[in-house]
Amino acid sequence: MLKKAAQELSERYRKGITPYLRTPQDRQAYLVTRFPATQTVIKRVFQEIAWLSPKTVLDIGAGPGTSWGAMTETWGEEIQATFVERDRDFVAIGRTLTPPERVRWVTEKASTFVPHDLVLFSYSWGEIDDLSVLKAAWHSAVKALVVIEPGTPRGFEKILKARAQCIELGGFVLAPCPHSNKCPWQGTANWCHFGVRLQRSEGHRLAKEATLGYEDEKYSYTILMKQPIGAGFERLLKDPLRRKGHTILTLCTKDGIKEKTVSKSQDTYKTINKLKWGDKV
Repeated sequence: MLKKAAQELSERYRKGITPYLRTPQDRQAYLVTRFPATQTVIKRVFQEIAWLSPKTVLDIGAGPGTSWGAMTETWGEEIQATFVERDRDFVAIGRTLTPPERVRWVTEKASTFVPHDLVLFSYSWGEIDDLSVLKAAWHSAVKALVVIEPGTPRGFEKILKARAQCIELGGFVLAPCPHSNKCPWQGTANWCHFGVRLQRSEGHRLAKEATLGYEDEKYSYTILMKQPIGAGFERLLKDPLRRKGHTILTLCTKDGIKEKTVSKSQDTYKTINKLKWGDKV
C-alpha cells in the first residue's frame, strides 16, 4: 500500500495535480519519501539567508512541520514559528514532531497574518496560487519572504508569478537572481532550477522501489527582501561544462544570461573547476 501511495503521490507531484495528499496512506508516503527531500531543499535555501537570523518564522502550508528541522539547524532552537496548515491529519502528526512551546499551529483560513521576520511558502504556493494570500504574506514579512516550488517548468512559472507580484509590492530579489529585473528565461524553453542530493533511508528506497542509495531533488525558489541588499555576484545555472583545457560556465548576471569560458591558463581555473550548479561566482 505504501509503495502504491508513493508512486501515485510522485506522479501527482510531477504533473502538478492537486491536491497531492488524499488518503492516510498518502500522508505516510509523504513522510517516508517527500519529507526528507523537502527538508533538505529548505535547508539549502536557508543557507542563502543564514545571516538574516530571524527570531520568528511564518510557514504557510507547513504540512507536518517539514521546515522546523531546517529552521533550527540554521538558526538554533530558540526560534519561534507559526505553522499554517489546513490538513488536520498533518497538524496532528506535526504536533508530535515540533515543540509546543516553540511552534504555534493555525488551521483556520486567514486573510491577514501577524508580522514575522521571515515568511515561507515551501511547496505550497503552487497549490494555493491566490494572490490575496501572497499579498497578505508579503505584508506580514518584516525582513524576507521565501517561496520554494518543484524544479519543473510549472514550478518555475509559479515562482515567477510570486516573484513578479512581490517586486510590484516593493520587494527586492536576493536569490537566486543577482537582480530584480524580469527573468531572461521567462517565456523560453529554459527554466531556472537547482538540485540537492540526499541519502535515502531503507524505507524510502523500498517505498520507491529504488536501486540507488541516494536521490536528487530538483527545486526552484526565490528569496525576496523588504530592503535592497547589494548583489555583486553571478549565479551558476548549470554544472560547469568541462572541456580539455577550458571550462564553460552558464551564468545569471545583472545583465542577463551569459556564457563564460575560463581557460586552463587563467589563475581562476582551479577555483572555477570546484564550482557546482547553483553556486555563486
